[in-house]
Amino acid sequence: YTNIDEDALYTSLYDRVDYLSKFINFSEDDMDCLAELSTLLLPMIPQLVDNVYYHFFKFDVTKKVFLPRAGGGMEGRTMGSLHELTLDAPQIEIRKKTFSMYLRKLVTCDFSQLSAWEYFDNVGLMHTGEPGLKHRKVMGRGGLRVDLMHLSITLAWTLDMLTPIILTNEEWPILHRVSILRALQKVLWIQNDLFARHY
Repeated sequence: YTNIDEDALYTSLYDRVDYLSKFINFSEDDMDCLAELSTLLLPMIPQLVDNVYYHFFKFDVTKKVFLPRAGGGMEGRTMGSLHELTLDAPQIEIRKKTFSMYLRKLVTCDFSQLSAWEYFDNVGLMHTGEPGLKHRKVMGRGGLRVDLMHLSITLAWTLDMLTPIILTNEEWPILHRVSILRALQKVLWIQNDLFARHY
């Protein structure tokens, strides 16, 4: 068996990702599969993002996350109402661009580099309400707080949306489609852990 430094799992991103990757066998083959998925996924990203945000707007608990608040953070009185918030609101357009970038990175970044995992780790951290993140300071905004439940279920919903797209792509042999889907599942499960570690 492999000896794991348990303390490092909670203090070192490298050690945590290394352990998670080994545990679920996230390998170079998986990275190659994700790169191949990019050829299918990248042109679809605008529609996929629209679908995700349309789905967010079906539930008040996810829609209200996008209401602007007095002072620009996630605390305090909300400005406006859920009924007034539309999918073409400026803050929604900004969030759509951010999610588009996230999906692109999911299939184009080099997962052999720690910097890739630092990005995905920061995606988790930025939703915890941590007020000191550089990009929020630059924009003059307070912390963004989104419940872990909503982040995790968004990953699940996104995977469910992508599964038939992958499995019905007849340009790939069926076993290769399964390999691509497994690679995506692995990286999303690691992402889910990188969300959870900050809550």
